[in-house]
This record gives sequence, structure tokens and C-alpha cells, in this order.
Amino acid sequence: MSQNPQPVPQPHQQTGLFRWVWNRVQLVLRLLFDERVKPYNKLLPVLGTVFLFVPLLGGFLARAGAFLVMMFLFVESSPHPVVREHLEDIYRPLGEERLEKKPKEDVVIDAVAYEVDEENRADKKGHEEEHHSKG
Repeated sequence: MSQNPQPVPQPHQQTGLFRWVWNRVQLVLRLLFDERVKPYNKLLPVLGTVFLFVPLLGGFLARAGAFLVMMFLFVESSPHPVVREHLEDIYRPLGEERLEKKPKEDVVIDAVAYEVDEENRADKKGHEEEHHSKG
């Protein structure tokens, strides 16, 4: 028996139809330009696009259906780890990407801190002004 991989967690705020379609478009484009996907698999979206614009199948609904089937077959025929990697990247919250790019090591800055007493500071400031006015 084959083991099914765990599904990619998808945020609940992105459950709208337009968001889902946009994410699928991003996935197909990323897979098209990924070198790990075999070239003959990349023919499926090209054929789907041809079916969409060339009236071979009849009406628009049949052509759109053929296009969607080709896109589905393309994603399913692509290597699953590659698809999962792209899906995780698409559904990653924006802030997490910045956190991952931070250096892993802590940056230490050498510094010296002094406690400033406001009363003494005012007295010294007054003496310094008197000293500069005399000079």
C-alpha cells in the first residue's frame, strides 16, 4: 500500500474561490518553470491552453473543461515533493518568509551603558555654559 502524504495546511482566511484559483495559477506557473518537472509533463498545460483557444471540442464549456482537466493532470503528474514545496511556499504567511531569512546566529553588539542622573546632569550643564561664556 502506498502512503498518502499529509496535506499542506491552508489558512482559513484564504478559502474563497478566487483565492483558490489564484493559488492554482501560481502553482501551475511555478511548476512550468521548475527544472525538476519533466519536459513532457510540461506539454499538458500547453495542450490545455491550445484546447481553450482552438474550437476543436465544440462549445466554450467543453474547451474550458478540457483546459481544467489538463491543468489537473499536470499538477498530478508532477513530482509530489516538488508540488508540496511550492504549495507550502504559496500558503506560507508573509511574515514567516522574512523570519526564515534572518541569520541563525545571534548578533552581539558591544556597548556600554551609563545611568544618567537628571539632577547632576542639569548642574553640569549649567556649569559648562558658564565656563564657555567666560572663555
